[in-house]
Amino acid sequence: MQALDGHIHLFKKAYGDLFANGHIRSAGELALFGELRRAHDIGRAFVIGYEGAGYAGNNGYILRLSQLHPWILPFAWLRAHPRGLEGR
Repeated sequence: MQALDGHIHLFKKAYGDLFANGHIRSAGELALFGELRRAHDIGRAFVIGYEGAGYAGNNGYILRLSQLHPWILPFAWLRAHPRGLEGR
């Protein structure tokens, strides 16, 4: 049975200088996760957006990826209002 990855993050613009498995993520983050999916028999993954400083548009990027890659289960990142939902 294939596994479901708890969650990952994908970025059009690399997030800092992160490394994974000896590869620089900015050199092919999507391809790197593809390798990990095959190696660990991961069928689907929750892909969490992040739109903090410098990453505007990342939610849309993940949504577009999910239309091309059915293994992606996209979740948007939302900024919480300091007073909660009542403060809106």
